[in-house]
Amino acid sequence: MTTMKVLCIPIIIISLINCTTRLSDASKAGANDAGQTRIVPDISAIDVKYPLSLKDINLHDSSQPVVLNDGITSQIEQTIIDYYFNECAGDEHESNFKLKETYIATIRLPDRQETIFMVLLNHIPSGQVTSKVLFYNNVSKTFEGKTLDFNINALYNFENGKLTPSNLKTVLNITAPEIELVDTNKDGQNEFKFTRLYHNGTSNVIEMMIINIAETHLDTIAFTRQLVD
Repeated sequence: MTTMKVLCIPIIIISLINCTTRLSDASKAGANDAGQTRIVPDISAIDVKYPLSLKDINLHDSSQPVVLNDGITSQIEQTIIDYYFNECAGDEHESNFKLKETYIATIRLPDRQETIFMVLLNHIPSGQVTSKVLFYNNVSKTFEGKTLDFNINALYNFENGKLTPSNLKTVLNITAPEIELVDTNKDGQNEFKFTRLYHNGTSNVIEMMIINIAETHLDTIAFTRQLVD
């Protein structure tokens, strides 16, 4: 393995966090223009403990599915609809079929104050896998109002209903968990560390981001990029 160059960026990377307060007209409601209710996939969750390594998760393990309340289910459904129409250029007439094809699974990662819901999504038509991360406050029983775009297409493929490590992940021997808890200030308050691989066709960069939630805001308190040749 060649040497790694570490580039530290001390500013908040706004482009990685997508505020979902603005929705397109096509995705604001669960019904189409004809007033017919869209058929979204059945939503349940896979309960996982930190740290999360997706390569170890069996998406088809239905032995202990987590049944979610209506509020959480509704937010996940809206996330799928938003992604299909806003980022996949979804066709309204095909939505009932394509929404099910777009959705892969939801992973729940509980902690004391916050619960993460990682919604795994299959891009239509490219087939690239990505995720949207929702932050749920266990005390107020509400979502924080932000969605984290956590694109993992350079790390994983989704084929034949299975999530498998990409060639890059294997060749570069990337073993870090995708999501883990850290306590950077040693104050007993957990932050969330996200690790992914960015690939632009010519270079590979391991991106690490640590997020803190303060007063319903997502604050990026650390971001590093590690070039892998």
